[in-house]
Amino acid sequence: MTKRKANPHTTAGQITKYGCPTSGCYPTTSSGNCYEPGEFCPHADAGMTGLAGDGETIVCTDNNGLRWEPS
Repeated sequence: MTKRKANPHTTAGQITKYGCPTSGCYPTTSSGNCYEPGEFCPHADAGMTGLAGDGETIVCTDNNGLRWEPS
């Protein structure tokens, strides 16, 4: 397993280009970004509750396919 190095141009709590804080949201996408309400969620996350990038509580529920929805 390759250990990832910290980006020297990023500080703790910095906002990403997607408007998500770099920490605090969960779960995150495979690329490390925050999920937002309305986005598709993986089957493994069905029924799971999480926290969107803006701090809103979200739940992975079936809404015309599995999606992260406000809780």
